[in-house]
Amino acid sequence: LLPVHASFGLTLMALNTSITSSFSPPPQTYLNPTSLLASTAESSDDIISSSSSPTSTSTPSSSTSSIEFPPPLTQTQRLARAAKFWSSALPIVLSYYSKNAQLRVQEAFTGVPLTPHEEQLIWNEQHRQGASK
Repeated sequence: LLPVHASFGLTLMALNTSITSSFSPPPQTYLNPTSLLASTAESSDDIISSSSSPTSTSTPSSSTSSIEFPPPLTQTQRLARAAKFWSSALPIVLSYYSKNAQLRVQEAFTGVPLTPHEEQLIWNEQHRQGASK
């Protein structure tokens, strides 16, 4: 393995194309990215606070302990919710499929492919129409 690029203490390695009989690791020191953040945090208290460390034992605030979740949806409510979603999403998905088919048929009949710029304009308009629904 050969070092390819080194920055911020991280080294990317690539395979050496020459065949060697024994493997010896490169003579470099590898730094853990977490240790870099920790050393940076020691010099700047704004980056990582003690409450975000994994060993922190902070107690939840009173605002988080009063969260109430709604009751689970009934089967009828779940079906109504799914029907509402698909009645909105399906026309948008189908419009993309139909636009793709339209472009391919147009290209097949005329024999003239669209330029990347023309195709980009057409798809941008399709995105705008889908976003407005």
